[in-house]
Order: sequence, then C-alpha cells, then structure tokens
Amino acid sequence: MKTIIVLTFFGILGCTFCTAPETHVPTGPEHCRDVYKEADPNFKRDQFYTGSWYLTHAKYRNHSKTQCTTFEMTSQPLQIKFDEDTLRVTCTGTVQQGARHTDYKCKAAEGSTTKYEYESIVSVVESDYKDYATVYMCMKTGNKGDNVYVLSRTKTRQPSEAEKNSLEKLGETLEDFVKFTCT
Repeated sequence: MKTIIVLTFFGILGCTFCTAPETHVPTGPEHCRDVYKEADPNFKRDQFYTGSWYLTHAKYRNHSKTQCTTFEMTSQPLQIKFDEDTLRVTCTGTVQQGARHTDYKCKAAEGSTTKYEYESIVSVVESDYKDYATVYMCMKTGNKGDNVYVLSRTKTRQPSEAEKNSLEKLGETLEDFVKFTCT
C-alpha cells in the first residue's frame, strides 16, 4: 500500500515537470485577428529590426496611397520609421513576454503641425530576414483596421514561393493583394 502511495506521489510530482503547454498571448484587442499560431515562434528580433524593408504588397491600400513605403528599422531602441505622405512617423515598440507580436505607439515627428498618433500591433508571420517578410498589422486605436504586408529588402524583387506559402498560413493569396511599385 505504501508503495502505491509513493508511486502515485512521484507520478503526480513527475507530471508537474511535464512539458507545460505554451502560453498563448492573443494578438491584440478583440477586433484584431489572432495570428498567434501563424506567427513565427522562433522570430529573430535583432535580424528583422535592422536596415530597411520595402512594402511591396498589402491586402488593403490603407497605408500608403501612392507608393512603396520604406520602413527603417532599429532593434536598439525598437523602432520603425517611415514617411506617411508628408509626415515622418516614428513607431516605438514594446515586446510583451510570451507574445508573438510587438505593441507600437506611433506619432509624427516632433515639430509637426499635424497631430498623427496611433497604436498598433505587428506580428511577423514569416521571414528569411535577408529577402522577405510577411507581416500582420492591426490598429489598436484610430480606424482599428488590420492589414497583411509583404515586405522585401530590395525594391524590385518578385515575390517567391516561400512568400506565397506564408500568406496561405493566413488564408490569403498574393493575387488578392495591392502591388506597390518601388522605384
């Protein structure tokens, strides 16, 4: 009888150290799509947030009305800078422990006469860090819309099969996206 109790105790104790289920941190507020499962679980922040990325395709034309947007990235501090029409916008990121997204607070450059502030979340679905990235973005404030971006390290690169496959994870196809001409 003592043996059964001891074995049961060790069985319960052993299970305490079993692989715990992964903590699921949802991607943003309720109106945002939860892309936690589709987002890259091995995301390499320092490799992604370096240099420039060009917006070549988007699900919706809500970011830039006329042109390819250049996103300038830094990991220290965690920032994204870009031009929105005539405004220079800086987004400062905050990483949430266990999340597969980054929270951003964005605003126009100091000295701007236009008030331009919003909050968003960004989740990298897939990237090879040297050529392409597929990114989900959702506005937490303002118009509260979301979008899927295809980014490239070069302005004239054609989307690869890997990019098309990464869109399929989100139930999207490149043919349904708006193409931006980068020059």
